[in-house]
Amino acid sequence: MTHPDERPPWQRRQRRQRVTMAALVLLVIGAGLVAAGLYLGVIGGPSRKVDVLSPTPCSTAAPALVPGRVKVNVYNATGRAGLAASTSTGLRLRGFVIGAVANDPARAKIKGTALIRHGRKGSAAAKLVAAQVPGAKLAVDKRTSAVVDLVLGATFKTLGPTPSAAATTAAPACVPSTPTTSPTNS
Repeated sequence: MTHPDERPPWQRRQRRQRVTMAALVLLVIGAGLVAAGLYLGVIGGPSRKVDVLSPTPCSTAAPALVPGRVKVNVYNATGRAGLAASTSTGLRLRGFVIGAVANDPARAKIKGTALIRHGRKGSAAAKLVAAQVPGAKLAVDKRTSAVVDLVLGATFKTLGPTPSAAATTAAPACVPSTPTTSPTNS
């Protein structure tokens, strides 16, 4: 009786090597797919249950801006020495990031309290700064950054009262529009 695989030993060895290599390649590909599934959250993690009875979703309005994310250049457009420096100290104590502190490089004549110059990206930041300086006027210029210039005018005396935390960092009065999920132990 003869063995069904009557090939020479070197051919049998090559066949075993090919089968072993194919199995290793499939194992590596499978491990990669499992790792990718775990990383992307498709596989594993707790089961999630969607809360169907959720309140009205929020509008798509951007979250309120906080002083720590607003950079302000403080410029003095008056003849009073040290006005920009003392005002920048007050703004820093309120959490604002202070940039340049100097006389107004544009040499503007501000008859009112102050002028707040800003670009399109800095409109929210300018409104937050305006809440610190009652009577300040807003002016849009061509800058592309969100940095705001506070130019102190002839009638400026001091910063206004600190706005309430609710006015500057108001939380939304609704819930996020994404469904809420809670882990289950199923």
